[in-house]
Amino acid sequence: KARSFMFYLFNDILIYASPRGWKYRVHLKAPIDTTFKIEVYGNGDAKSKTDKDCSRDLRKTAGAIWEKLKGEHPDMYIWQLVTQKKSFIVLAPSVSLGKSWVDDLKKCKEAQRRTIHGARGGAKNAVGVAPVWQPDSEAKGCMVCHKSFGFIRRRHHCRQCGLLVCGDCSKGRMHLSWCPND
Repeated sequence: KARSFMFYLFNDILIYASPRGWKYRVHLKAPIDTTFKIEVYGNGDAKSKTDKDCSRDLRKTAGAIWEKLKGEHPDMYIWQLVTQKKSFIVLAPSVSLGKSWVDDLKKCKEAQRRTIHGARGGAKNAVGVAPVWQPDSEAKGCMVCHKSFGFIRRRHHCRQCGLLVCGDCSKGRMHLSWCPND
């Protein structure tokens, strides 16, 4: 059943919620990680029902949605979000709005892939060697959350990428083949 939701996109998470009085009910907080996928139906423009690039299930479901709603929303843009917890189809009322959302989601996914959090999602150091550490003088705050370093919030060098991060952002642990006994 089609329902309206509010979407909030941050650099590492997508939240969707529905209004409930003056508050919002959060339905999903989807981290933008290696399991986060975006699949566009056709060109997003539902009129291109024969596109072979999207999955058969998406073609079938989006085609049915298009047939049902084409009178109300002739310029709708359809895409599917796949997350670890929940996957669903999203309809934007216009092609320009839909393309804008999909472009922003793809940019966030690409940016996240290059960060420390993306590395925690299973990415490995491509060449298996220690990264060059960012000098302490280059950052006054955490490169992930941007909180200032100080007496309480200390600097840590990520052994995976070499960035300066705070303790909260360096809690993830993984075995690095090039880093013995670490």
